[in-house]
Formats: sequence, structure tokens, C-alpha cells
Amino acid sequence: MAVTHSTAARDAATDAVTALIGASGSLVFRLSGTVGSPGTAVATLPLSATAFASSSSGTATANAITSDTNATGNASPVATATLQTSTETCRWILPTSPCSPFTGVNNSICWQKT
Repeated sequence: MAVTHSTAARDAATDAVTALIGASGSLVFRLSGTVGSPGTAVATLPLSATAFASSSSGTATANAITSDTNATGNASPVATATLQTSTETCRWILPTSPCSPFTGVNNSICWQKT
């Protein structure tokens, strides 16, 4: 049985999920890890105080993300990224495969709630 959600329901669900980041969260690029054990951070990019704009048709667009001018150079490729709260509570791990989140259409990020 297929379930179809109304636009209002998709927007409400998306807004509830992005609200979990709270004020002043971060996007952190990592060499490895999981939500429970995030791994070594090589760059921490602060999100805006309001990380995401209100959902439109079930899609949330990130507000400004500040670059990390002190990113750690490393010969190893970034394996994951995490979205975390200002208190460094990891909320999501963003996979680098199979959806290649950092090069997606319109810089979209594929979410993997774990």
C-alpha cells in the first residue's frame, strides 16, 4: 500500500527534523564514523543561527554556512559528514555513497537518519 503525504504534512515533518539542529549547529566533515561515534573531524562549518529555511514542498534549504578557515589538511578522503547541535550532539551522519551528497543537484544533501 502506497502512502501519499500532503504538502503540508511533508513541510511539517521536514521542519520538525531540521529543528533538531537548533541554533548555531555545525556541518562537520570527518574521516570516518557513525552518529554514536563520529570519528575524526577535519573541518567544522558553522551553520546560521537558523540553520534551515522553512520547508517548501517537503524540502528544506540550508541558510548560510560559514567556511572553516582552520580546516585540517589530510591525505585521507572525507568519508562522512555530520550535522550536529551547538553542544556537539550528532543528529545525522551524511553518507558519501550511494548518493554522493556533496555533489548532488543544487548541492542537495542526502539524509541518512540513524
